[in-house]
Amino acid sequence: MKDSKPMRQPSCRRIIWVAFAKLCTFPFPDAFLKLIGLSTQVRRQAWREKVAIFTLYILISGLFCFWLEFITTLFCDPPKTYDFRDIYTPSSHYSTINGQVIDWRKYGNSSEMTKQANKYPQLDLSPMFPTFMLLQRPTGQKSYNHKIIDACINGFNRSEQADNWLNYKLTHDPGYRFENGQLLSCPLPTHRNKTGAPCFYTLADQYQLATYPKKGGKSVSYDRLYIENNCTTVPREGVASGRAYVILDNKVLDVTDYLQGATNVVKVARDIYSRAIAVDRMFLPLDLTVMLFINLGKDITKSFNNQIPNPARYKECLNTLFYHGVVDGNTETGCAHINVALWITMGCFLLYFLLKMNLANLTRLKFVQRFLFQSRSSHLVMSFMPYTLLFVPFYSESAETIRQTVDSLARTSYPDSRKLLFFVCDGIVKSKSAAKDNYLCLLDALGYSSAKDPELRAYVSLGQGSRKVNFCKVYAGFYESGRNRVPFLMAVKVGSQREEYDQKRAPGNRGKRDSMLIVLSFLERCLNLAHNRISPLEFELFNQCYNLLGIDPRMFKYMLVTDADTQVQDDVVHRLVSRLEADPK
Repeated sequence: MKDSKPMRQPSCRRIIWVAFAKLCTFPFPDAFLKLIGLSTQVRRQAWREKVAIFTLYILISGLFCFWLEFITTLFCDPPKTYDFRDIYTPSSHYSTINGQVIDWRKYGNSSEMTKQANKYPQLDLSPMFPTFMLLQRPTGQKSYNHKIIDACINGFNRSEQADNWLNYKLTHDPGYRFENGQLLSCPLPTHRNKTGAPCFYTLADQYQLATYPKKGGKSVSYDRLYIENNCTTVPREGVASGRAYVILDNKVLDVTDYLQGATNVVKVARDIYSRAIAVDRMFLPLDLTVMLFINLGKDITKSFNNQIPNPARYKECLNTLFYHGVVDGNTETGCAHINVALWITMGCFLLYFLLKMNLANLTRLKFVQRFLFQSRSSHLVMSFMPYTLLFVPFYSESAETIRQTVDSLARTSYPDSRKLLFFVCDGIVKSKSAAKDNYLCLLDALGYSSAKDPELRAYVSLGQGSRKVNFCKVYAGFYESGRNRVPFLMAVKVGSQREEYDQKRAPGNRGKRDSMLIVLSFLERCLNLAHNRISPLEFELFNQCYNLLGIDPRMFKYMLVTDADTQVQDDVVHRLVSRLEADPK
């Protein structure tokens, strides 16, 4: 039978998808696809859509990787350290002060400090900010202004040695000019043994320096191999080359100035010099001074903690006076703290997972039901509502349960003229609470009143051997419930005469799958009655449906299945059909 319905127009989404598929495969024209065996337009379009799906997969995967690898880095903390090679290069705008990295450009020449600092980018400005001036005490004052220095020096009766060391440093270092108790000039950052740069060491200078934020509050970093190979020499006075570094708790300490002042140069032979400890200028303990001197370029953390008395106090003192940076690997890099993008990503996936796991529970909420399952009646005009078959297989359910199920199906809001109740009774059985067979209880519930017993109609069932051929009785009529008058068909499996004496199984029983095949086979045969061979049962079903009920079985578009002990809401059929009609697939 030729379908009189017009061909469905492609939706906007379909048009866009086809265009996208062609865009993804534009290098492959139809002529090329014909050469590789895609002879029909349908096969070529299917191939293009497969390529488009693969392209979408690649794009989504790439976007996800881009999000994780790049976008998330925008929310990461900046690096905690800057490599000294990146700072002390001609292209750098940074400078360092006692191990801290500072970018002075944005401060301009707002003060004498920034004016002088901007003259020397890419250099270490630590000589202009001498920390050893913390050892200077006001005249007549026994304690030091800095608490850590006072605890380290006065706490161990080393103030006299500290004064001697400071006096020796200021009088023997050509880079510093000290007069009348004031430090007048400091070494130029470009020439460590040449004075001429201003000094910033007073309490006011310290406060001003603290107002200029360091580059993220970060330190300059050195690698251990560089320190081990290049920072093991205490230079003689007047010699600019050579630095003396040690590593303590992954921090780099520049002890060059201290060892220069706490030791004396001793000539051993021609052009060969050594150093001897100057006890009168050694404001740190002897064992600590010796440890620093013999371990230049090395990590002294383990020896320091095991051999030095009061290591915590001296550690604070060394960091205050000699801190010059950190070694690589001391601090974490990347997203060590809370990363907004990663948290958003995890939150989206977690929310999706929770919604999927609890979707069934969420749909029980009234406002969610109104949002998700609102019926779109605009899609279904009464005269265009498709014919729908409501299929109910039953076996041994009680009469009251069957009646409630039938009433709930009949009273649905779907039009009576567009739905058909189809029942299949799986054998002659009787429930414990019923006085007669179940199918007779259902007929009573449907209001069937004909006294004529239908003829047996054979069909090929799923049974084996003698049970291969089964027999059914077909009943048809209209079920009236309130204002509803719904057509119904009922097929009752009664089995052969031999099965009436079988005590193990009910006569006609073949299972629910067999019941499903009865209705599906019937609908499939109706699609082409001229060429399909039909069984006596299928012929009787067609005859009852077409001639008695006035419904052409070929008009059914949807079949909804429910159990005999399940009741449905009055709008469930309308909602399901509306959703199916709205789906272009």
